[in-house]
Amino acid sequence: MICSQVYDALMRVEQGDAGVDSGAVKKLMGMGLLNEVGLSSPNEADILRLREELLAASRERTQLVDPGFSVLPQGLMVKRRNDESKEKRIAFLDSKTRELRGRILELAAQGAAANALALPGGARVQISFAGREAMHNIAPRLGRVAGLEYAAFQGQMASLEKSFASRGERARRLLKKLSPKFKGTEEIHLRSAVVGLSALPNPDDDIIASFSENMKRMEPHFHKENRVVAAESMTLVSLAGGPAQDVQALVAMKDALYGMPFGRYDTSNSVEKAATMLWTYAGERRGEVVGYMDGLNSSVKAAGIIPLVILGLEVAEGDAPEEVVRRYNDFLSVIDSCAKGEGSLDDRSSAAALLAASEADFETLKERFRVASALMDQFFLSRLDSASAMVAVMGQEVAETIDNIRLASSVIMRSKLSLSGLENFSLGLKLVFHAGALIQVAGATSSIVRTEAAPEALNLTLLVPVRVGVPWLIFHDNAVHARAVRDYRFHPVHSHYVYG
Repeated sequence: MICSQVYDALMRVEQGDAGVDSGAVKKLMGMGLLNEVGLSSPNEADILRLREELLAASRERTQLVDPGFSVLPQGLMVKRRNDESKEKRIAFLDSKTRELRGRILELAAQGAAANALALPGGARVQISFAGREAMHNIAPRLGRVAGLEYAAFQGQMASLEKSFASRGERARRLLKKLSPKFKGTEEIHLRSAVVGLSALPNPDDDIIASFSENMKRMEPHFHKENRVVAAESMTLVSLAGGPAQDVQALVAMKDALYGMPFGRYDTSNSVEKAATMLWTYAGERRGEVVGYMDGLNSSVKAAGIIPLVILGLEVAEGDAPEEVVRRYNDFLSVIDSCAKGEGSLDDRSSAAALLAASEADFETLKERFRVASALMDQFFLSRLDSASAMVAVMGQEVAETIDNIRLASSVIMRSKLSLSGLENFSLGLKLVFHAGALIQVAGATSSIVRTEAAPEALNLTLLVPVRVGVPWLIFHDNAVHARAVRDYRFHPVHSHYVYG
Protein backbone atom coordinates (compact mmCIF):
# COMPACT_ATOMS: atom_id res chain seq x y z
CA MET A 1 0.00 0.00 0.00
CA ILE A 2 1.14 3.52 -0.69
CA CYS A 3 1.23 6.07 2.12
CA SER A 4 -1.88 7.98 1.02
CA GLN A 5 -3.94 4.76 1.10
CA VAL A 6 -2.58 3.81 4.52
CA TYR A 7 -3.31 7.24 5.95
CA ASP A 8 -6.79 7.45 4.39
CA ALA A 9 -7.82 4.02 5.70
CA LEU A 10 -6.49 4.70 9.20
CA MET A 11 -8.29 8.05 9.29
CA ARG A 12 -11.56 6.37 8.28
CA VAL A 13 -11.19 3.86 11.10
CA GLU A 14 -10.35 6.68 13.51
CA GLN A 15 -13.50 8.56 12.48
CA GLY A 16 -15.71 5.46 12.74
CA ASP A 17 -16.43 5.12 9.01
CA ALA A 18 -17.83 1.58 8.58
CA GLY A 19 -17.56 2.00 4.80
CA VAL A 20 -13.78 1.72 4.85
CA ASP A 21 -12.54 -0.69 2.19
CA SER A 22 -12.45 -4.23 3.58
CA GLY A 23 -9.38 -5.10 1.52
CA ALA A 24 -7.50 -2.15 3.00
CA VAL A 25 -8.54 -3.25 6.50
CA LYS A 26 -7.15 -6.75 5.93
CA LYS A 27 -3.87 -5.34 4.63
CA LEU A 28 -3.54 -2.95 7.56
CA MET A 29 -4.21 -5.79 9.99
CA GLY A 30 -1.50 -7.84 8.26
CA MET A 31 0.88 -4.89 8.63
CA GLY A 32 0.09 -4.63 12.35
CA LEU A 33 -1.52 -1.18 12.01
CA LEU A 34 -5.00 -2.43 12.98
CA ASN A 35 -6.02 -4.96 15.63
CA GLU A 36 -9.17 -7.05 15.78
CA VAL A 37 -10.67 -6.90 19.27
CA GLY A 38 -13.39 -8.71 21.11
CA LEU A 39 -16.24 -6.86 22.82
CA SER A 40 -15.78 -7.21 26.54
CA SER A 41 -15.83 -4.90 29.52
CA PRO A 42 -12.89 -4.72 31.94
CA ASN A 43 -13.38 -5.51 35.59
CA GLU A 44 -12.83 -2.17 37.33
CA ALA A 45 -12.19 -3.95 40.63
CA ASP A 46 -9.32 -5.90 39.03
CA ILE A 47 -7.76 -2.70 37.68
CA LEU A 48 -8.02 -1.04 41.09
CA ARG A 49 -6.44 -4.04 42.80
CA LEU A 50 -3.56 -4.12 40.31
CA ARG A 51 -2.96 -0.40 40.77
CA GLU A 52 -2.75 -0.84 44.53
CA GLU A 53 -0.25 -3.68 44.09
CA LEU A 54 1.78 -1.51 41.70
CA LEU A 55 1.82 1.37 44.19
CA ALA A 56 2.91 -0.94 47.02
CA ALA A 57 5.71 -2.43 44.92
CA SER A 58 6.88 1.04 43.89
CA ARG A 59 6.95 2.24 47.48
CA GLU A 60 8.88 -0.81 48.66
CA ARG A 61 11.45 -0.35 45.91
CA THR A 62 11.88 3.32 46.83
CA GLN A 63 12.38 2.35 50.47
CA LEU A 64 15.05 -0.19 49.52
CA VAL A 65 16.93 2.30 47.33
CA ASP A 66 16.52 5.21 49.78
CA PRO A 67 15.85 3.97 53.35
CA GLY A 68 15.23 7.51 54.55
CA PHE A 69 12.33 8.06 52.17
CA SER A 70 9.41 6.89 54.37
CA VAL A 71 8.15 3.98 56.45
CA LEU A 72 6.75 1.05 54.52
CA PRO A 73 2.95 0.90 54.22
CA GLN A 74 1.01 -1.97 55.70
CA GLY A 75 -0.25 -4.89 53.61
CA LEU A 76 2.71 -5.32 51.28
CA MET A 77 2.13 -7.54 48.28
CA VAL A 78 4.88 -10.01 49.22
CA LYS A 79 6.75 -10.17 52.52
CA ARG A 80 10.47 -9.85 52.22
CA ARG A 81 12.31 -13.06 53.14
CA ASN A 82 15.31 -12.73 55.41
CA ASP A 83 17.56 -14.67 53.05
CA GLU A 84 16.87 -12.39 50.07
CA SER A 85 19.57 -9.93 49.22
CA LYS A 86 18.67 -6.32 48.63
CA GLU A 87 19.72 -6.49 44.98
CA LYS A 88 17.64 -9.59 44.29
CA ARG A 89 14.61 -8.00 45.92
CA ILE A 90 14.96 -4.84 43.80
CA ALA A 91 15.27 -6.97 40.64
CA PHE A 92 12.17 -8.91 41.66
CA LEU A 93 10.21 -5.69 42.25
CA ASP A 94 11.30 -4.31 38.86
CA SER A 95 10.05 -7.46 37.14
CA LYS A 96 6.81 -7.41 39.10
CA THR A 97 6.24 -3.76 38.26
CA ARG A 98 6.60 -4.43 34.53
CA GLU A 99 4.19 -7.35 34.80
CA LEU A 100 1.59 -5.29 36.68
CA ARG A 101 1.79 -2.42 34.20
CA GLY A 102 1.28 -4.84 31.31
CA ARG A 103 -1.79 -6.42 32.92
CA ILE A 104 -3.30 -2.98 33.62
CA LEU A 105 -2.79 -1.95 29.96
CA GLU A 106 -4.40 -5.19 28.77
CA LEU A 107 -7.49 -4.59 30.91
CA ALA A 108 -7.69 -0.95 29.81
CA ALA A 109 -7.59 -2.05 26.16
CA GLN A 110 -10.68 -4.16 26.74
CA GLY A 111 -12.57 -1.01 27.63
CA ALA A 112 -11.41 0.65 24.42
CA ALA A 113 -12.89 -2.24 22.43
CA ALA A 114 -16.36 -0.89 23.08
CA ASN A 115 -15.40 2.15 20.99
CA ALA A 116 -13.75 0.11 18.22
CA LEU A 117 -15.10 0.29 14.66
CA ALA A 118 -17.76 -2.34 13.93
CA LEU A 119 -17.36 -3.74 10.41
CA PRO A 120 -19.98 -5.57 8.33
CA GLY A 121 -20.01 -9.15 9.56
CA GLY A 122 -19.58 -8.25 13.23
CA ALA A 123 -15.81 -7.88 13.47
CA ARG A 124 -14.41 -4.95 15.44
CA VAL A 125 -11.08 -3.27 14.72
CA GLN A 126 -9.09 -0.52 16.39
CA ILE A 127 -5.88 1.29 15.53
CA SER A 128 -2.80 -0.26 17.13
CA PHE A 129 0.06 1.71 18.68
CA ALA A 130 2.04 1.08 15.48
CA GLY A 131 -0.91 2.41 13.47
CA ARG A 132 -1.03 5.62 15.48
CA GLU A 133 2.70 6.06 15.02
CA ALA A 134 2.22 5.60 11.27
CA MET A 135 -0.50 8.26 11.20
CA HIS A 136 1.69 10.65 13.17
CA ASN A 137 4.68 10.11 10.86
CA ILE A 138 2.75 10.30 7.59
CA ALA A 139 0.57 13.34 8.37
CA PRO A 140 3.26 16.06 8.26
CA ARG A 141 4.91 14.40 5.25
CA LEU A 142 1.82 13.43 3.26
CA GLY A 143 2.39 15.96 0.47
CA ARG A 144 5.82 14.46 -0.24
CA VAL A 145 5.22 10.73 0.35
CA ALA A 146 1.59 10.28 -0.81
CA GLY A 147 2.60 8.02 -3.70
CA LEU A 148 5.45 6.26 -1.88
CA GLU A 149 5.09 2.64 -0.80
CA TYR A 150 4.64 2.49 2.96
CA ALA A 151 7.53 0.02 3.33
CA ALA A 152 9.86 2.48 1.58
CA PHE A 153 8.58 5.28 3.83
CA GLN A 154 9.33 3.16 6.89
CA GLY A 155 12.87 2.73 5.57
CA GLN A 156 13.24 6.51 5.22
CA MET A 157 12.04 7.13 8.75
CA ALA A 158 14.32 4.41 10.11
CA SER A 159 17.31 5.98 8.32
CA LEU A 160 16.43 9.42 9.66
CA GLU A 161 16.04 8.21 13.23
CA LYS A 162 19.21 6.12 12.98
CA SER A 163 21.14 9.15 11.74
CA PHE A 164 19.93 11.30 14.63
CA ALA A 165 20.49 8.52 17.18
CA SER A 166 24.04 7.93 15.94
CA ARG A 167 24.97 11.58 16.37
CA GLY A 168 23.18 11.80 19.72
CA GLU A 169 25.08 8.82 21.11
CA ARG A 170 28.39 10.19 19.84
CA ALA A 171 27.66 13.64 21.30
CA ARG A 172 26.91 12.00 24.66
CA ARG A 173 30.27 10.20 24.63
CA LEU A 174 32.14 13.38 23.72
CA LEU A 175 30.41 15.37 26.46
CA LYS A 176 31.26 12.74 29.07
CA LYS A 177 34.96 13.19 28.28
CA LEU A 178 34.97 16.96 27.68
CA SER A 179 32.91 18.13 30.64
CA PRO A 180 35.50 17.22 33.33
CA LYS A 181 38.25 18.95 31.31
CA PHE A 182 36.47 22.32 31.29
CA LYS A 183 34.89 22.67 34.71
CA GLY A 184 35.16 26.46 34.51
CA THR A 185 32.92 26.55 31.41
CA GLU A 186 29.16 26.35 31.75
CA GLU A 187 28.20 22.92 30.45
CA ILE A 188 25.29 24.30 28.42
CA HIS A 189 27.89 25.59 25.90
CA LEU A 190 29.70 22.26 25.80
CA ARG A 191 26.41 20.42 25.25
CA SER A 192 25.81 22.55 22.17
CA ALA A 193 29.38 22.07 20.92
CA VAL A 194 29.32 18.27 21.03
CA VAL A 195 26.18 18.22 18.86
CA GLY A 196 28.20 19.95 16.14
CA LEU A 197 31.36 17.92 16.75
CA SER A 198 29.38 14.68 16.44
CA ALA A 199 29.32 15.31 12.67
CA LEU A 200 33.01 14.51 12.32
CA PRO A 201 34.06 10.99 11.17
CA ASN A 202 37.31 11.19 13.18
CA PRO A 203 37.94 9.06 16.30
CA ASP A 204 36.59 10.52 19.53
CA ASP A 205 40.06 11.03 21.03
CA ASP A 206 41.20 13.04 17.99
CA ILE A 207 38.15 15.29 18.23
CA ILE A 208 38.64 15.85 21.96
CA ALA A 209 42.36 16.61 21.52
CA SER A 210 41.72 19.11 18.71
CA PHE A 211 38.86 20.84 20.54
CA SER A 212 40.87 21.05 23.78
CA GLU A 213 43.85 22.55 21.98
CA ASN A 214 41.65 25.13 20.25
CA MET A 215 40.00 26.06 23.56
CA LYS A 216 43.48 26.63 25.04
CA ARG A 217 44.54 28.74 22.05
CA MET A 218 41.45 30.94 22.26
CA GLU A 219 41.57 31.50 26.03
CA PRO A 220 43.60 34.75 26.05
CA HIS A 221 41.69 36.31 23.17
CA PHE A 222 37.94 35.58 23.36
CA HIS A 223 35.30 36.02 26.03
CA LYS A 224 34.50 32.78 27.86
CA GLU A 225 31.08 32.23 26.24
CA ASN A 226 32.57 32.62 22.74
CA ARG A 227 35.59 30.34 23.15
CA VAL A 228 33.46 27.20 22.87
CA VAL A 229 31.79 28.01 19.55
CA ALA A 230 35.10 29.28 18.14
CA ALA A 231 36.88 26.07 19.19
CA GLU A 232 33.99 23.99 17.81
CA SER A 233 34.16 25.78 14.46
CA MET A 234 37.94 25.58 14.20
CA THR A 235 37.91 21.87 15.09
CA LEU A 236 35.29 21.15 12.44
CA VAL A 237 37.34 23.00 9.82
CA SER A 238 40.73 21.48 10.66
CA LEU A 239 39.59 17.87 11.09
CA ALA A 240 37.51 18.01 7.91
CA GLY A 241 40.62 18.80 5.88
CA GLY A 242 40.34 22.58 5.81
CA PRO A 243 43.22 25.03 6.06
CA ALA A 244 45.13 25.43 9.33
CA GLN A 245 43.72 28.13 11.60
CA ASP A 246 46.11 30.99 12.41
CA VAL A 247 44.92 32.27 15.80
CA GLN A 248 46.91 35.49 15.63
CA ALA A 249 45.39 36.32 12.26
CA LEU A 250 41.94 35.53 13.70
CA VAL A 251 42.58 37.91 16.60
CA ALA A 252 43.72 40.58 14.13
CA MET A 253 40.47 40.08 12.22
CA LYS A 254 38.50 40.52 15.46
CA ASP A 255 40.35 43.73 16.30
CA ALA A 256 39.77 45.04 12.78
CA LEU A 257 36.04 44.40 13.06
CA TYR A 258 35.91 46.23 16.40
CA GLY A 259 37.37 49.23 14.57
CA MET A 260 34.65 49.24 11.90
CA PRO A 261 31.51 51.39 12.31
CA PHE A 262 29.30 48.30 12.59
CA GLY A 263 31.47 46.71 15.31
CA ARG A 264 32.53 49.67 17.36
CA TYR A 265 29.52 49.65 19.66
CA ASP A 266 28.97 45.92 19.88
CA THR A 267 27.90 44.98 23.43
CA SER A 268 27.06 41.28 22.96
CA ASN A 269 30.55 40.10 21.88
CA SER A 270 29.08 39.15 18.50
CA VAL A 271 32.19 40.61 16.84
CA GLU A 272 34.15 37.59 18.06
CA LYS A 273 31.64 35.24 16.44
CA ALA A 274 31.66 37.31 13.24
CA ALA A 275 35.45 37.13 13.11
CA THR A 276 35.29 33.35 13.50
CA MET A 277 32.69 33.12 10.72
CA LEU A 278 34.82 35.15 8.33
CA TRP A 279 38.13 33.54 9.21
CA THR A 280 37.02 29.91 9.08
CA TYR A 281 34.66 30.11 6.10
CA ALA A 282 35.37 33.15 3.89
CA GLY A 283 38.96 32.09 3.25
CA GLU A 284 41.18 34.57 1.45
CA ARG A 285 38.13 36.66 0.51
CA ARG A 286 37.42 37.74 4.10
CA GLY A 287 38.88 41.22 3.51
CA GLU A 288 36.65 41.61 0.47
CA VAL A 289 33.61 40.53 2.48
CA VAL A 290 34.41 43.06 5.21
CA GLY A 291 34.47 45.77 2.55
CA TYR A 292 31.01 44.72 1.35
CA MET A 293 29.78 44.72 4.95
CA ASP A 294 30.98 48.31 5.37
CA GLY A 295 29.17 49.36 2.21
CA LEU A 296 25.94 47.60 3.23
CA ASN A 297 25.94 48.95 6.78
CA SER A 298 24.37 52.29 5.89
CA SER A 299 21.73 50.72 3.62
CA VAL A 300 20.14 48.02 5.78
CA LYS A 301 17.87 48.70 8.73
CA ALA A 302 18.80 47.55 12.25
CA ALA A 303 21.32 44.94 11.09
CA GLY A 304 23.75 43.52 13.63
CA ILE A 305 27.21 42.32 12.68
CA ILE A 306 26.21 38.67 12.14
CA PRO A 307 23.48 39.61 9.62
CA LEU A 308 26.01 41.85 7.87
CA VAL A 309 28.39 38.90 7.49
CA ILE A 310 25.64 36.89 5.78
CA LEU A 311 24.70 39.76 3.48
CA GLY A 312 28.36 40.47 2.73
CA LEU A 313 28.87 36.84 1.72
CA GLU A 314 25.88 37.14 -0.62
CA VAL A 315 27.41 40.15 -2.36
CA ALA A 316 30.80 38.42 -2.52
CA GLU A 317 29.11 35.56 -4.37
CA GLY A 318 27.99 37.93 -7.14
CA ASP A 319 24.61 39.30 -6.08
CA ALA A 320 24.12 43.02 -6.62
CA PRO A 321 24.28 45.00 -3.35
CA GLU A 322 21.05 46.84 -4.22
CA GLU A 323 19.19 43.56 -4.74
CA VAL A 324 20.54 42.10 -1.47
CA VAL A 325 19.46 45.22 0.47
CA ARG A 326 16.01 45.24 -1.14
CA ARG A 327 15.41 41.56 -0.39
CA TYR A 328 16.64 41.97 3.19
CA ASN A 329 14.41 44.98 3.87
CA ASP A 330 11.40 43.21 2.31
CA PHE A 331 11.86 40.22 4.61
CA LEU A 332 12.34 42.51 7.59
CA SER A 333 8.90 43.98 6.85
CA VAL A 334 7.41 40.48 6.66
CA ILE A 335 8.87 39.62 10.05
CA ASP A 336 7.50 42.80 11.60
CA SER A 337 4.04 42.16 10.15
CA CYS A 338 3.60 38.73 11.75
CA ALA A 339 5.53 39.19 14.99
CA LYS A 340 3.79 39.04 18.34
CA GLY A 341 5.26 40.42 21.55
CA GLU A 342 8.67 41.91 22.01
CA GLY A 343 11.67 40.62 20.10
CA SER A 344 15.29 41.65 19.80
CA LEU A 345 16.44 43.73 16.85
CA ASP A 346 19.42 41.42 16.30
CA ASP A 347 17.14 38.37 16.13
CA ARG A 348 14.89 40.05 13.56
CA SER A 349 17.89 41.16 11.51
CA SER A 350 19.46 37.69 11.62
CA ALA A 351 16.21 36.11 10.45
CA ALA A 352 15.83 38.60 7.59
CA ALA A 353 19.45 38.06 6.47
CA LEU A 354 19.05 34.27 6.42
CA LEU A 355 15.84 34.54 4.39
CA ALA A 356 17.53 37.00 2.01
CA ALA A 357 20.35 34.48 1.46
CA SER A 358 17.88 31.79 0.36
CA GLU A 359 17.51 30.92 -3.28
CA ALA A 360 13.74 30.43 -3.01
CA ASP A 361 11.39 33.09 -4.35
CA PHE A 362 10.11 35.81 -2.06
CA GLU A 363 6.43 34.79 -1.91
CA THR A 364 7.23 31.16 -1.11
CA LEU A 365 9.59 32.07 1.69
CA LYS A 366 7.22 34.70 3.06
CA GLU A 367 4.44 32.14 3.44
CA ARG A 368 6.77 29.51 4.89
CA PHE A 369 8.10 31.97 7.46
CA ARG A 370 4.59 32.99 8.50
CA VAL A 371 3.60 29.36 9.06
CA ALA A 372 6.79 28.66 11.03
CA SER A 373 6.38 31.83 13.09
CA ALA A 374 2.79 30.94 13.98
CA LEU A 375 3.94 27.50 15.17
CA MET A 376 6.71 29.05 17.27
CA ASP A 377 4.14 31.34 18.92
CA GLN A 378 2.23 28.22 19.97
CA PHE A 379 5.27 26.49 21.43
CA PHE A 380 7.10 29.35 23.14
CA LEU A 381 6.23 32.51 25.04
CA SER A 382 8.98 34.62 23.47
CA ARG A 383 9.59 35.36 19.81
CA LEU A 384 12.07 33.16 17.97
CA ASP A 385 12.39 34.86 14.58
CA SER A 386 15.75 33.32 13.68
CA ALA A 387 14.52 29.83 14.55
CA SER A 388 11.45 30.43 12.35
CA ALA A 389 13.72 31.53 9.50
CA MET A 390 15.88 28.40 9.89
CA VAL A 391 12.75 26.26 9.66
CA ALA A 392 11.53 28.25 6.63
CA VAL A 393 14.69 27.65 4.58
CA MET A 394 14.65 23.89 5.05
CA GLY A 395 13.76 22.15 1.80
CA GLN A 396 10.73 20.21 3.05
CA GLU A 397 7.35 21.45 4.21
CA VAL A 398 7.32 23.37 7.49
CA ALA A 399 5.24 20.67 9.20
CA GLU A 400 7.78 18.01 8.26
CA THR A 401 10.68 20.12 9.51
CA ILE A 402 8.93 20.67 12.84
CA ASP A 403 8.37 16.92 13.18
CA ASN A 404 12.02 16.24 12.32
CA ILE A 405 12.99 18.66 15.09
CA ARG A 406 10.67 16.74 17.41
CA LEU A 407 12.49 13.50 16.58
CA ALA A 408 15.91 15.14 16.96
CA SER A 409 14.92 16.81 20.24
CA SER A 410 13.79 13.43 21.54
CA VAL A 411 17.26 12.06 20.75
CA ILE A 412 18.84 15.06 22.51
CA MET A 413 16.77 14.36 25.63
CA ARG A 414 17.46 10.61 25.62
CA SER A 415 21.17 11.30 25.22
CA LYS A 416 21.05 13.58 28.30
CA LEU A 417 22.29 16.59 26.34
CA SER A 418 19.65 19.05 27.50
CA LEU A 419 18.13 20.37 30.71
CA SER A 420 15.29 22.63 29.57
CA GLY A 421 12.57 22.93 26.97
CA LEU A 422 14.09 25.76 24.94
CA GLU A 423 17.58 24.24 25.10
CA ASN A 424 16.15 20.92 23.97
CA PHE A 425 14.46 22.59 21.00
CA SER A 426 17.59 24.59 20.20
CA LEU A 427 19.83 21.51 20.03
CA GLY A 428 17.18 19.54 18.09
CA LEU A 429 17.04 22.38 15.56
CA LYS A 430 20.85 22.47 15.39
CA LEU A 431 20.99 18.74 14.72
CA VAL A 432 18.38 18.89 11.94
CA PHE A 433 19.77 22.02 10.31
CA HIS A 434 23.37 20.84 10.51
CA ALA A 435 22.51 17.47 9.00
CA GLY A 436 20.92 19.27 6.05
CA ALA A 437 23.48 22.02 5.58
CA LEU A 438 26.03 19.87 3.74
CA ILE A 439 28.69 22.34 4.85
CA GLN A 440 31.75 22.06 2.65
CA VAL A 441 34.91 23.69 3.95
CA ALA A 442 36.87 25.57 1.30
CA GLY A 443 39.49 23.20 -0.01
CA ALA A 444 38.17 20.21 1.92
CA THR A 445 37.86 16.85 0.22
CA SER A 446 34.96 15.50 2.24
CA SER A 447 31.81 16.72 3.92
CA ILE A 448 31.82 17.20 7.68
CA VAL A 449 28.23 16.03 7.90
CA ARG A 450 28.00 12.59 9.49
CA THR A 451 24.86 10.68 8.50
CA GLU A 452 24.06 7.01 7.96
CA ALA A 453 22.36 7.90 4.66
CA ALA A 454 22.64 10.79 2.23
CA PRO A 455 20.80 13.91 3.47
CA GLU A 456 18.96 14.08 0.13
CA ALA A 457 17.50 10.63 0.81
CA LEU A 458 16.45 11.82 4.25
CA ASN A 459 14.88 14.95 2.74
CA LEU A 460 17.07 17.25 4.82
CA THR A 461 17.96 19.68 2.03
CA LEU A 462 18.18 23.45 2.38
CA LEU A 463 16.84 26.29 0.25
CA VAL A 464 20.07 28.19 0.88
CA PRO A 465 22.86 27.63 -1.67
CA VAL A 466 25.91 25.86 -0.29
CA ARG A 467 28.09 28.20 -2.34
CA VAL A 468 27.21 31.07 0.01
CA GLY A 469 29.38 29.38 2.64
CA VAL A 470 27.35 30.63 5.61
CA PRO A 471 28.58 28.84 8.78
CA TRP A 472 25.28 27.61 10.14
CA LEU A 473 26.63 26.49 13.48
CA ILE A 474 27.83 29.95 14.44
CA PHE A 475 24.61 31.50 13.16
CA HIS A 476 22.66 29.08 15.34
CA ASP A 477 24.86 29.83 18.34
CA ASN A 478 24.36 33.58 18.02
CA ALA A 479 20.66 33.54 17.16
CA VAL A 480 19.11 30.52 18.90
CA HIS A 481 21.54 28.99 21.40
CA ALA A 482 22.05 32.39 23.05
CA ARG A 483 18.29 32.55 23.69
CA ALA A 484 18.36 29.09 25.26
CA VAL A 485 21.24 30.18 27.51
CA ARG A 486 19.27 33.21 28.71
CA ASP A 487 16.23 31.03 29.31
CA TYR A 488 18.39 28.63 31.35
CA ARG A 489 20.11 31.33 33.39
CA PHE A 490 16.92 33.14 34.31
CA HIS A 491 14.97 30.02 35.17
CA PRO A 492 13.61 30.28 38.76
CA VAL A 493 15.55 27.20 39.94
CA HIS A 494 18.88 28.25 38.42
CA SER A 495 21.72 28.75 40.91
CA HIS A 496 21.62 32.51 40.22
CA TYR A 497 18.29 32.51 42.09
CA VAL A 498 18.78 29.62 44.50
CA TYR A 499 21.92 31.17 45.98
CA GLY A 500 20.94 34.83 45.59
